[in-house]
Amino acid sequence: MDIMVKIIVELLSILAIATKEVKQSKSKTFLKKLAGRTDIEDSLKKLDRLTQDEVLMIAAQGLKATQGVGASVQAVEDKITTVVQDGEKTMGAIQHLATNLGNLNRNQLRQDLRRWLCPPDPSVNQNAAIATLHKGTAAWFIEGSTFMDWKASGSLLWVHGKPGSGKSILSSAIIQDVERISSAGSASMAYFYFDFNDTGKQDARALLTSLVIQLSDQSDSFCDILLGLYSAHRGGSQQPTDVALAQSLKKMITTAGNNPDLFYN
Repeated sequence: MDIMVKIIVELLSILAIATKEVKQSKSKTFLKKLAGRTDIEDSLKKLDRLTQDEVLMIAAQGLKATQGVGASVQAVEDKITTVVQDGEKTMGAIQHLATNLGNLNRNQLRQDLRRWLCPPDPSVNQNAAIATLHKGTAAWFIEGSTFMDWKASGSLLWVHGKPGSGKSILSSAIIQDVERISSAGSASMAYFYFDFNDTGKQDARALLTSLVIQLSDQSDSFCDILLGLYSAHRGGSQQPTDVALAQSLKKMITTAGNNPDLFYN
């Protein structure tokens, strides 16, 4: 703004000098006198410099404005990036919450299934058998080729013998070994002990309910199979037959990608 004022001042100065010469001189001598005046020449030079300064200032202001626009655009981009990142964090939190709620819901369903079938607990027999084990008990079998081949092939393993020959002790050692594999997520496992001292563990229904509940606790796909049976019996208001339980167990065993190990003694 100061430069524009100075430019106007110089223009008025030049105009005043020219007007004075016009009044004092004839038209023929006007141009000669005007051209020979040093004050006119100085004013014109000053006017030229001021004009150049104004151009530079306008350019600088334009550049500054451009830079300001660029900074504003960058600020908007940064804000958008922050909003997107915050949105991703929020979505992650929502998904995490949904997963937790889903897990809570499935755990509740598993509890409903357990109350529905009321299976006997075979861990009581397992713990009692393990308590009688000594260091190295059944190592000859656990480390032997027969058991190793069975774990590699996943076929049927039948351990038979007379009553009191130690089948339960051997079975408990086998179950304990396979549980280590199951705990690592490499396999699903269920087991059952028939017990003539416990009337709740003496029939096929006790075996079936125990096995399907154990497997449904370890796998969502197994749980879904049992939930199908639960829904088919009016949400647990009716009890399934032994045949229906056996069919559900068969579905679990034959489900693609799952190879559960089953033990009963």
